[in-house]
Amino acid sequence: MEDLLTRVAAFVSRHALWRQGGRVLVACSGGPDSLALLSLVSALKKTQNLEVWAAHFDHGIRGEEGRADAAFVADFAAAHAIPCRMTREDVPAYAARHGLSVEMAARERRYRFLRRTAVEMGTGTVIATGHQAEDQAETVLMRILRGTGLHGLSAIRPRRGNVVRPLLSVSRADIEAYCLQEGLSPRQDATNAEMDAVRNRLRLELMPLLRDRYNPEITMALCRLADIARDEGDFLRRSVEAIWQKVAQPIPEGWALARSAFSQQPVALQEGVLRRLAEVLGERMRFRFVHYEALKDLLIKGRTGVKIDLPGRWRGEIVYDVLHVRREKVPCRQWEPQCLSVPGEVSLPVIGLYAEATPVETLPPNLGPNVIAVDADELPLPWEIRPRREGDWLKVEQGTKKLKKLLIDAKIPRETRASLPIFTANGQIFWVGGLRQAAWGRVTPETKRIVRLALRQTLKDVYEDEWCVKQKQREEIP
Repeated sequence: MEDLLTRVAAFVSRHALWRQGGRVLVACSGGPDSLALLSLVSALKKTQNLEVWAAHFDHGIRGEEGRADAAFVADFAAAHAIPCRMTREDVPAYAARHGLSVEMAARERRYRFLRRTAVEMGTGTVIATGHQAEDQAETVLMRILRGTGLHGLSAIRPRRGNVVRPLLSVSRADIEAYCLQEGLSPRQDATNAEMDAVRNRLRLELMPLLRDRYNPEITMALCRLADIARDEGDFLRRSVEAIWQKVAQPIPEGWALARSAFSQQPVALQEGVLRRLAEVLGERMRFRFVHYEALKDLLIKGRTGVKIDLPGRWRGEIVYDVLHVRREKVPCRQWEPQCLSVPGEVSLPVIGLYAEATPVETLPPNLGPNVIAVDADELPLPWEIRPRREGDWLKVEQGTKKLKKLLIDAKIPRETRASLPIFTANGQIFWVGGLRQAAWGRVTPETKRIVRLALRQTLKDVYEDEWCVKQKQREEIP
């Protein structure tokens, strides 16, 4: 079906999903969408000089059917001379160990596998998934029913980081027609026809009703809404970012927002600033409408000393003409050092953090207290992450500085200092996580191998109650 191939190639070009001569890792479950995607990307391989791999993840949920899916993908890849990486995990057991739903655990482990395989392919690799127009429409409709703003209406983006969706403008009918024409016999997951999941009920009941009685083109109408919301939302986010720089500043253990500058902004920008606050606190998925309204009231009407409690143990308090948002202090337990490889990831559950090291081709954007770039050739492996120790010091631009003095100067409260992760190479500190990078191991024009190091809250901490887990599941398609 040359027409579909042409449309997909045009979509890839329009959204710059990958470059000529690039590397594409196709996530393939064996179903119609992902199989068609693998076939289409393979067809583009010669004209776009692509390196194409397939990847299949068996969640260990569907037993023999899952194993049959894996065998099917392996056979298809071999028949088309496509390198294929596969793995199988017991996701239900992982979910039980980490207190996650099976759906959340499956998504986490699947993307972990895809990211690792992309690193194996080489820097600049993109991960292509089979999300298509119906997935987009269903996501938009689900968010409308739940109540959402421009960000939610934007739904699934053609590209997010190194994850791309080349089929996002292609209908399910076109995909089925392509499979028929190309002689593809995709696997079918019987659970997609079950009525127990919200998305399945929406797909099987509500969308057909809307299509039959209200708008035969409901799918494309909702996809257009997502496109419009994404463009307008991107403009709004750029405006919010400019205001954020004027209104917000980091403080020890949190952030401060200036009341007078905030109050002068239009309501849309005020709400955008508060969403930005939720993002930097790592709580975007837990802050609800009621929390944003409470913060807005506090900023506009609150008096000094007025406090509100927020998700994730955060607390907002008016201090004269400034809103301070800090996390409630909790005693920190002792924790053991951990080794970090490259690429690699380490969970530090006692302090609620997760560290990840990823090789990158160029200097990453948005570096800051929780994301740095290092020269891998300057820092001998393995790296160790440990609590601070008496007598610690680090190299700074002017020589060396005792870590204790650094923490005092940065006004880090004594009771939280044990929670700071200290990154060392060959015993020498190169990063005080969340605070300061040492003067050695930094990226220079001569650097040949760059590694991005990032700290974030662990899933267990961010989604510690079942309700929040369910909300997260609704935000993204597994």
